[in-house]
Amino acid sequence: MKLSENFLCMAILDSFKQSLTDRFGKLPEEARNLLQIVRIRWMAESAGFEKLVLKNNILKGYFVSTNREDFYKSDNFGRVLEYINKHKSECNLGEFKGKPLLTVKDVKNIEHFKKVMIGLSGKEFTVH
Repeated sequence: MKLSENFLCMAILDSFKQSLTDRFGKLPEEARNLLQIVRIRWMAESAGFEKLVLKNNILKGYFVSTNREDFYKSDNFGRVLEYINKHKSECNLGEFKGKPLLTVKDVKNIEHFKKVMIGLSGKEFTVH
Protein backbone atom coordinates (compact mmCIF):
# COMPACT_ATOMS: atom_id res chain seq x y z
CA MET A 1 0.00 0.00 0.00
CA LYS A 2 1.31 3.46 -0.87
CA LEU A 3 1.64 6.08 1.84
CA SER A 4 -1.25 8.13 0.41
CA GLU A 5 -3.42 4.98 0.33
CA ASN A 6 -2.50 4.28 3.97
CA PHE A 7 -3.69 7.72 5.04
CA LEU A 8 -6.89 7.41 3.03
CA CYS A 9 -7.64 3.97 4.48
CA MET A 10 -6.89 5.13 8.02
CA ALA A 11 -9.11 8.18 7.54
CA ILE A 12 -11.96 6.00 6.27
CA LEU A 13 -11.53 3.56 9.17
CA ASP A 14 -11.40 6.41 11.70
CA SER A 15 -14.51 7.93 10.16
CA PHE A 16 -16.28 4.56 10.36
CA LYS A 17 -15.28 4.18 14.00
CA GLN A 18 -16.54 7.68 14.76
CA SER A 19 -19.85 6.92 13.02
CA LEU A 20 -20.28 3.79 15.13
CA THR A 21 -19.44 5.69 18.30
CA ASP A 22 -21.84 8.52 17.42
CA ARG A 23 -24.64 6.08 16.77
CA PHE A 24 -24.10 3.48 19.52
CA GLY A 25 -21.92 5.16 22.13
CA LYS A 26 -18.70 3.69 23.48
CA LEU A 27 -17.70 0.66 21.41
CA PRO A 28 -17.41 -2.69 23.15
CA GLU A 29 -14.00 -4.31 23.34
CA GLU A 30 -14.88 -6.77 20.56
CA ALA A 31 -15.61 -3.92 18.14
CA ARG A 32 -12.42 -2.07 19.09
CA ASN A 33 -10.46 -5.31 18.59
CA LEU A 34 -11.99 -5.75 15.15
CA LEU A 35 -10.82 -2.27 14.17
CA GLN A 36 -7.37 -3.12 15.57
CA ILE A 37 -7.27 -6.25 13.41
CA VAL A 38 -7.80 -4.14 10.29
CA ARG A 39 -4.80 -2.03 11.22
CA ILE A 40 -2.75 -5.11 12.08
CA ARG A 41 -3.52 -6.53 8.64
CA TRP A 42 -2.19 -3.32 7.08
CA MET A 43 1.02 -3.69 9.09
CA ALA A 44 1.26 -7.34 8.03
CA GLU A 45 0.85 -6.42 4.38
CA SER A 46 3.59 -3.81 4.64
CA ALA A 47 5.86 -6.45 6.24
CA GLY A 48 5.26 -8.78 3.27
CA PHE A 49 2.73 -11.26 4.60
CA GLU A 50 0.00 -12.65 2.36
CA LYS A 51 -1.84 -14.35 5.19
CA LEU A 52 -1.86 -14.40 9.00
CA VAL A 53 -3.34 -17.07 11.24
CA LEU A 54 -3.53 -16.76 15.03
CA LYS A 55 -4.66 -19.98 16.68
CA ASN A 56 -3.89 -21.43 20.12
CA ASN A 57 -1.58 -18.47 20.88
CA ILE A 58 0.58 -19.26 17.83
CA LEU A 59 0.86 -16.69 15.06
CA LYS A 60 1.67 -18.01 11.60
CA GLY A 61 2.65 -15.49 8.95
CA TYR A 62 2.71 -16.70 5.35
CA PHE A 63 4.96 -14.58 3.15
CA VAL A 64 4.49 -13.51 -0.44
CA SER A 65 5.27 -15.98 -3.21
CA THR A 66 8.91 -16.91 -3.68
CA ASN A 67 8.94 -15.49 -7.20
CA ARG A 68 9.08 -12.04 -5.59
CA GLU A 69 12.88 -11.94 -5.26
CA ASP A 70 12.81 -8.17 -5.00
CA PHE A 71 10.89 -8.45 -1.73
CA TYR A 72 13.35 -10.87 -0.17
CA LYS A 73 16.18 -8.44 -0.94
CA SER A 74 14.25 -5.47 0.47
CA ASP A 75 14.61 -3.51 3.69
CA ASN A 76 11.16 -4.78 4.72
CA PHE A 77 12.30 -8.40 4.71
CA GLY A 78 15.56 -7.34 6.38
CA ARG A 79 13.49 -5.83 9.19
CA VAL A 80 11.61 -9.12 9.57
CA LEU A 81 14.91 -11.00 9.83
CA GLU A 82 16.17 -8.52 12.45
CA TYR A 83 13.01 -9.06 14.49
CA ILE A 84 13.43 -12.83 14.30
CA ASN A 85 17.06 -12.56 15.45
CA LYS A 86 16.05 -10.38 18.42
CA HIS A 87 13.25 -12.78 19.44
CA LYS A 88 14.79 -16.19 18.76
CA SER A 89 13.05 -17.88 21.68
CA GLU A 90 9.58 -17.10 20.35
CA CYS A 91 10.14 -16.91 16.57
CA ASN A 92 10.89 -19.54 13.97
CA LEU A 93 11.36 -19.05 10.24
CA GLY A 94 10.51 -22.13 8.22
CA GLU A 95 8.91 -23.03 4.94
CA PHE A 96 5.43 -24.09 3.87
CA LYS A 97 4.68 -25.11 0.28
CA GLY A 98 7.76 -23.36 -1.01
CA LYS A 99 7.08 -20.09 0.82
CA PRO A 100 8.74 -18.75 3.95
CA LEU A 101 6.58 -19.14 7.04
CA LEU A 102 7.12 -17.22 10.26
CA THR A 103 5.83 -18.77 13.48
CA VAL A 104 5.63 -16.71 16.67
CA LYS A 105 4.78 -18.48 19.94
CA ASP A 106 2.83 -17.15 22.93
CA VAL A 107 0.82 -14.42 21.20
CA LYS A 108 -1.86 -14.27 23.88
CA ASN A 109 -3.83 -11.14 23.08
CA ILE A 110 -4.44 -8.43 20.51
CA GLU A 111 -1.94 -6.05 22.12
CA HIS A 112 0.87 -8.61 21.87
CA PHE A 113 -0.21 -9.37 18.29
CA LYS A 114 0.02 -5.65 17.51
CA LYS A 115 3.49 -5.33 19.13
CA VAL A 116 4.76 -8.25 17.06
CA MET A 117 3.44 -6.70 13.86
CA ILE A 118 4.93 -3.29 14.71
CA GLY A 119 8.27 -5.01 15.24
CA LEU A 120 8.02 -6.93 11.97
CA SER A 121 6.77 -4.06 9.83
CA GLY A 122 8.50 -1.13 11.50
CA LYS A 123 5.18 0.70 11.18
CA GLU A 124 2.22 1.46 13.35
CA PHE A 125 -1.19 2.39 12.07
CA THR A 126 -2.50 4.08 15.16
CA VAL A 127 -5.98 3.84 16.60
CA HIS A 128 -7.64 7.19 17.28
